[in-house]
Amino acid sequence: MPIGNPLDYEGFQKPDAYTPYAAGAKTYGSGRMNPTSGPVDNQGYRERDAIARARRSAILSRMQGQQAGDYMSSAVLRGM
Repeated sequence: MPIGNPLDYEGFQKPDAYTPYAAGAKTYGSGRMNPTSGPVDNQGYRERDAIARARRSAILSRMQGQQAGDYMSSAVLRGM
């Protein structure tokens, strides 16, 4: 009997979802070993970073207002 996943013998199969804690080489999509193939568009990274910068700026301005005791300032009352 071959050594493998015991669930395979019961008819269960590993889902296609990416499991970061799984042992062994990762497969993406239809058996590819690399997560991306071809050129990567950096626009998505720029959008993600812009949203993160805006969120960080809002949180920092709110914290600064709260630490200064200015609880009625627009930065504190605006929310996230």
